[in-house]
Amino acid sequence: MKKWLGAAAAFVALVAGLAWALTRRAPARTVTMGVLERAYNCVSLLGEDDHITFEILIDAKKSFASDSGNITSACLTNADGEYLKLEIESVSNSGDVFPFNERTFYLFYFTFHIDFHPETEYAFEMAEAELLIDYRTGLTVCLPVGSFGYYKVATFLDERLSVCRLKGLVNMIDGYKTLAAIDIGLRNDSPSDIVITAIRPLVPELAFAFGEKVDSRDLEYRSDCPIDAILGHAYDFFAYAEGTCNYRLHPGEQAFFLLPLKYRRLLPVDNIGIVVEYVQGGKDGCLVIDDFLFFTTRVLTLKALRDVVFATYENH
Repeated sequence: MKKWLGAAAAFVALVAGLAWALTRRAPARTVTMGVLERAYNCVSLLGEDDHITFEILIDAKKSFASDSGNITSACLTNADGEYLKLEIESVSNSGDVFPFNERTFYLFYFTFHIDFHPETEYAFEMAEAELLIDYRTGLTVCLPVGSFGYYKVATFLDERLSVCRLKGLVNMIDGYKTLAAIDIGLRNDSPSDIVITAIRPLVPELAFAFGEKVDSRDLEYRSDCPIDAILGHAYDFFAYAEGTCNYRLHPGEQAFFLLPLKYRRLLPVDNIGIVVEYVQGGKDGCLVIDDFLFFTTRVLTLKALRDVVFATYENH
C-alpha cells in the first residue's frame, strides 16, 4: 500500500512538473519599447529637488528594461549635444495594458531625479529631446520623448502683480487629449499702472494666440468644451505665430483672458508654467507661475499608439 501511494505521489508530481514546463512562457528574446511623446516641462524654485516621469510602453511585463536595478545612468539629450543628467528613482507598472500590432504593451512609469542644481535662475529647452538609459549589460537605450523645458526661478511671488484665476480648457486634438487654452486672471496690486507686454507658456514649441483672446470674466463653459464653440469659428491650432500683448492694468484692476494655444507640432501637454512680463514706470518686471497640472486623466488612442517611435533590443 505504501509503495502504491509513493508511486502515485511521484506520478502526480511528474504530471504537475510537465504541466508547469509546458505552460511556462520562456522569456522573450527581444524587448520593444517606446515613450509616449509629450511636451515635458518643469518650473521650480532654486534649491528645490526636481523629478520627471516618462510613460514608457514595453511589450513584456517583466524584462531587463523595467528593472530599475539594471539602470546605471540616464540623461536627456538632443542633436546639438546638450544634455541633462538624470538619476533613476523608480520604475513602476501602471497596470494599463494596450494590445497593438499583434502584441501586448504594458505602460510603465520611469521616474528620474534631475541631477542639476543651479545657483542662479536658469532656463534650458530642448525642442526635440531623447532619453538615454544605460544598463548594466552595456546596452544604451535611446528613445525620443518629445520636447523638454526646464526653468529654475528665485521666486513665484511678485508684490505688484498676482494671479487671481488659472484654469485649463482641455480638448481632443487629432487623437490626443491636451490643453487647448488657458484661462488666466491677473490683478494689479500696486498703486500705479502696469502694462502687460507678454504672456508666454514655458513650454518649447507652444505659444498663446493673443489675436484670438476672449474676455473670460463672466464666461461660463465646461473644462472640455470645444474651443470652436467658445470662439464661434473653427480654430486652427497649428497656424503657429507668437503674438504680441499690450494691455494696461490700472491700480486694483483685474483682467481675465481665455488664451487659445498654438502648437508648432502636436505634443500633448497637461501642465505648463507661465511667465507674465510687464512694464511699470519704465522698469521691466515679470511674474512666473509654476508648472500647474491642469488635468490628470489619460486617453491613449490608436492614433497615439501609431505615433510612438518603438525600438527593439535584446532581452539580456
